Amino acid sequence: MEHPMSFSASRLTCYALLSALEEDLRLALVEALPGVTPDEALPSDVLQEARRRMAKQPDLGTEARLTDVLPFVDFSETLHLIDRHKASLHPAFADNLPEWRPRIYQLLPIRNRVAHTRPLEIADLPTVQDLVGTLLRYRDMWPSLDGTTARIRKDPSTVLDMDIRFLDIEPDVSRHNLPLPDFDDTGLVGRASDEKKLLQMVRGPFPVISVVGDGGVGKTALALKTAYALLDEERQPFDAIVWTTAKAAQLTSTEVTRIEGAIRDSLGMLGAAARELAGSGAEINDPLAEVLAYMETFRVLLILDNLETVLDARLREFLSRLPNNSKVLITSRIGLGSLEIPLRLGPLEANDGVTLLRATARTRGVGALASAPQEVLERFIHKMRSHPLYIKWFVSVIQAGRRPEDALSGSGNFLDFCMSNVYEFLSDESLAALRCLQALPGRHSQAAIAELTDLPADALQEALAQLITTNFVSLQPVARGGGVRSEYELTEFARTYLDRRHALSQTQRTSITGRHSRILEQGARLASASVADPYGERSLTVGGPSDFGVAMKLMNAMTLHDRGDAPIAFELIQEAQILAPDYHESYRIEALLRDRENDIGGATQSYELALEHADGDPSCLYHAGRFFMRRAGDPKRGLVLLQQAARTRREDPVLQLEIVRGHIQCGDKHSALDGALGLLANHSDVAHDAAAVAFRAALELARDHLGVGEVAEGLERLEDVADVILPALKKRDDAYHVRLVQAKGLVSRASTLATTAYLRSNADTLGQRLGSVNVRGGEMEYSRVLRVFPEKGFGFLSVPGQRDLFFGRRSVVPSGAFDRLIAGSDVCYSIGEDNEGRPCAVRVLPVSEYDGALE
Repeated sequence: MEHPMSFSASRLTCYALLSALEEDLRLALVEALPGVTPDEALPSDVLQEARRRMAKQPDLGTEARLTDVLPFVDFSETLHLIDRHKASLHPAFADNLPEWRPRIYQLLPIRNRVAHTRPLEIADLPTVQDLVGTLLRYRDMWPSLDGTTARIRKDPSTVLDMDIRFLDIEPDVSRHNLPLPDFDDTGLVGRASDEKKLLQMVRGPFPVISVVGDGGVGKTALALKTAYALLDEERQPFDAIVWTTAKAAQLTSTEVTRIEGAIRDSLGMLGAAARELAGSGAEINDPLAEVLAYMETFRVLLILDNLETVLDARLREFLSRLPNNSKVLITSRIGLGSLEIPLRLGPLEANDGVTLLRATARTRGVGALASAPQEVLERFIHKMRSHPLYIKWFVSVIQAGRRPEDALSGSGNFLDFCMSNVYEFLSDESLAALRCLQALPGRHSQAAIAELTDLPADALQEALAQLITTNFVSLQPVARGGGVRSEYELTEFARTYLDRRHALSQTQRTSITGRHSRILEQGARLASASVADPYGERSLTVGGPSDFGVAMKLMNAMTLHDRGDAPIAFELIQEAQILAPDYHESYRIEALLRDRENDIGGATQSYELALEHADGDPSCLYHAGRFFMRRAGDPKRGLVLLQQAARTRREDPVLQLEIVRGHIQCGDKHSALDGALGLLANHSDVAHDAAAVAFRAALELARDHLGVGEVAEGLERLEDVADVILPALKKRDDAYHVRLVQAKGLVSRASTLATTAYLRSNADTLGQRLGSVNVRGGEMEYSRVLRVFPEKGFGFLSVPGQRDLFFGRRSVVPSGAFDRLIAGSDVCYSIGEDNEGRPCAVRVLPVSEYDGALE
């Protein structure tokens, strides 16, 4: 493959100094061995290899002298010869050799990089120059080095006419057409970890790997450094490495210039790759098929540089058809989505930025910058965001005579170079999101951007993905409770570029900021409502402005459901979940509406998701606990959730009331009664509801005690009813009367079971205190259903000492309860007469219909 080189001044200077140093070393060796033939001085294998190299030089005659052979001997072997003949060297040379030797050996990898056109490291030229300075303390011993150094000092450009060639190193058998990178003067600074990652990715199973980042951030440099590293691996992973670039512009110190003859489309890029693989004279009819055929036959690494300028459907088709044994490495400002495995490249670390600035200034002769104090350079780097191309451009501008402050304030050309090509590719949706972020500095959630732009969730996500891959927008994960939420903001480069080249009109800015203000006002009202009524079904927990947009969608969903538009309501909730997948209220509201639809399974699943994202939010725990306790048939789970909420709000009477209800449902009547009586004593605002729970718990405990003959304990629970509970109950409805009839019945039973006159007296007194229960003019009693005939619409109650008491369907309250009665059902009833004057039950209240009704 052809790969014409344009060597940097640093590489050529290294070559000039190394060549002169080697010439002096060979001279010292020849002078130490006067009259010695090559056969006498050199090991046979070394001499044989040197003669083989000499035979390839047609202008050389048959060698006879050591001085003719030594240039073709490996440099490392020359150093061994000097060590071997140390005793014959000039005494001053021999005396200093122990100090010089290790530093000269350090030049071997630098010499290899120079000779094999591998990228130089940042310390290569300084290392060579430092050693030269040390050696030239003894100028007489290093005549060639002294003369070369003097010429370079007088005219640094003298090296530019050199052709790099070490006679002991044969030219590479070309398997690549890689250009020398533009970091040859400084080395690739600050990218060691990125290079390691990229090498791993190229060696891995991925067919398409991309390096994505801002213009000038170092994508091309990293790709080249990685490609050269692959060339030097012992086990070669590729038969050939092919480089082609679509770079269409270059940045100078004064302007952005178009590159004449640059590749303009994917066909041109694939054609260039095909010509490299087939040879420049080959006829290429179908570049895509030609390249794919070569990549199928050979292991090829195809590097497509600056892909964003030629990205089209043809190139996507090519990438989707890659054979298994070859790979494509891409550099681009725009990612390819699902086709690629991307490595995103950002700015340098601040320390690396300073290192690059000093090195660039030193190689370009800008001494004032190279020697400037660290804190000054750190301020410059901060303003340049540690961007590699910005740093190099900055040095070139200072080299051209401008002041640093002028260069930093007049960076329009640099921004155009970095951003203009990419801006042209943005979709309308991306531009809408971009204008929103341009008008509102800072980070914003997806939901907030959606509310400001009216973009559907899927369209907004595609737009934000495009803005991230083009480096207009950065994504910042923000800790939120126990989870993480992604927020978005313009990169500093993007904001500067947009303000310079695509500034918002006053009308656009006012429209966006005005809408944002209205969203903040509505969100503040939602937050206030949540504080005032934290357990209301429509009260939404909002953690801040990032929640406002999605909270408003949820309020709209509830309103739509109230109006009967359930499908649209659930669509809106689903969109809220896409925009803010970590916002627990979107799952809680879905659970609430699914519960209203009697979809208990769906509501259960949504509450589980809400709890997963709520991070212990007490209001969410409260609603979920009530649901599991009352609707899902899992009171133990519900009670656990309510108790978890109470750990955060220990003195909250609403939570405590729900907990005592949970105790009664779980059968823990003692805890229910104790908790309810505690609320009665300390929280007047929930006194009636607490009394209702206490009423039920006290009756059930009294029944339990009397069932095992514990009359005193049973009466104690019934005294709680008379002394504390009944005075607190303000609502005197059927449920209240059912309980009171039950209480009277239990008191009568206690009197019957009493074994002492004292207990009987207590029971009689308590019965008088409870008094009679009159409902609609009739005294109400307690009984059980003896028989029921659903098909005929009547039944009979068991009345001790009397005939069975008839009741009809219409006597049973509430409506429909007759159909649920069975023999043995507990009821409260009042006695009246039928049309013929016979006794009958005229009002029948099934106890099971009123269990929990007071609570």
